[in-house]
Amino acid sequence: MTSNPEMAWMEVVRLLTQDGQATRQGALSTMSRLCEQDPTLVEATAHIVRSVMSQWEEDGSSSPALEEAARQLLARLDTPLMDKPTP
Repeated sequence: MTSNPEMAWMEVVRLLTQDGQATRQGALSTMSRLCEQDPTLVEATAHIVRSVMSQWEEDGSSSPALEEAARQLLARLDTPLMDKPTP
């Protein structure tokens, strides 16, 4: 990963579209951390996660664990805590 949160975020978005439950779950975890570092990524992240969840459902490549990880990330993104800058 790069040190620039936006560049790293773009790499993680690419990983979400690849096959592999572990790869996708790791990407979701990384997205959460990147949003904590750079709250400006929250809105785009929520949009991307909702989009890939739909794609996973359509192509049958999802799993209960992956869906739960995505729902948990969306719940975190929807909380006001994610919008607060880190001291």
